[in-house]
Amino acid sequence: MAAAKKRRSGKAAGGGSTRIASRGFGGATTASTGARPLQSGAYSALSRYLSSGGADVRRVAIADIPVLGGGPPLRGVIATEAIPAGSVMCSLPRSLAVALGTEGENPGVAALELLRLIDVASAGVGGGVGGRGRLLAPVFDCLPALGSAEVLTPDWYTAEELDALEYRPVIAEVLARQQLLRTTYEDAVAADETVADRLDRLGGYERYLWAVFIVVSRSYTIAEASGAPPQKYLLPLFDMANHHPSSPHTMTCRGGSFQLVAGAPVAPGEEICLVYGGTAQLGNDRLLMDYGFVNTDENFAADLRAILRSATGGHTKSQAIAAVGGAAADAEEQLLETVRAVKGGFSTSLEADEARLADGKDLSPVMRQVLSFRVAMKRCLAQALMPAE
Repeated sequence: MAAAKKRRSGKAAGGGSTRIASRGFGGATTASTGARPLQSGAYSALSRYLSSGGADVRRVAIADIPVLGGGPPLRGVIATEAIPAGSVMCSLPRSLAVALGTEGENPGVAALELLRLIDVASAGVGGGVGGRGRLLAPVFDCLPALGSAEVLTPDWYTAEELDALEYRPVIAEVLARQQLLRTTYEDAVAADETVADRLDRLGGYERYLWAVFIVVSRSYTIAEASGAPPQKYLLPLFDMANHHPSSPHTMTCRGGSFQLVAGAPVAPGEEICLVYGGTAQLGNDRLLMDYGFVNTDENFAADLRAILRSATGGHTKSQAIAAVGGAAADAEEQLLETVRAVKGGFSTSLEADEARLADGKDLSPVMRQVLSFRVAMKRCLAQALMPAE
């Protein structure tokens, strides 16, 4: 799933027969948002692959989405016609989902399976995913490349870069995951010469971290009706929908088909976004860790929940107060002290970080990400403490 920082908003339209011409996922520039449907051979090949497998993608296109404030456009999904609320925008039969295994806690295991499937597809031979591994090249050709701007999570951070986050819960989780991923990789190399050769040919540990990024940022974990362990899947096209915290649209699985359902009317050319994490909106700790971006707007409630959960184990203010214990007034004051302590853990002010981020000079991609995270968390803390200070 591509990581949306800011997107150009489009007003929803309820009807009309306007349609954006498309060839595969390509076509004309849209008038309503300025989004540009992509016409490259890779996206046309993906369209043919999906359509031939029974997917219905006629109402959508993959496009370059203009970003507010300028900068390179963001790849995403747009509507090619007016879509009424409650309608299916696109559908994907389960047979086209790419299974990556059932391991839920360790993304490195699914990453190794993804690299195996990529190797099979590039070799043009059978094996995997019901014997159709060789047919998956159109799916893999549309994944973001190693080294592209969106492919960056703290899994790549050095110790110095990680310390610059200045938020202990995320630092501790990153260190644990970095160790887990390194151990998983080294164990796989030591246990099987075939795997070791494959990983070496595909690019070694850097390519493995790229596969981890694809797994954590783009895969869906689907519960099995049979009661079997949940399965991780890549859902082609669906995983290109960007995040917006107030998107009304949903992803469902009905009758063996994955569907994107419009929660409100969608205009031709309007971007189709999803809420990453579903109804449980994600704080910036999870957005940074698993998707490699930070939402500095509209994320106060989710960030405060994340802060309270890390500090007290409570997911809401009332739960956090209960966890602290004692008289209600005393517990609330203690909770405020806890929040103040989190704020005091940062070595710079919100204003200083905002100014440095706005200036942007000599900022590496990692440090831009780090500063964006610090700004988001400090804005949350400032808002949480506003009535008390």
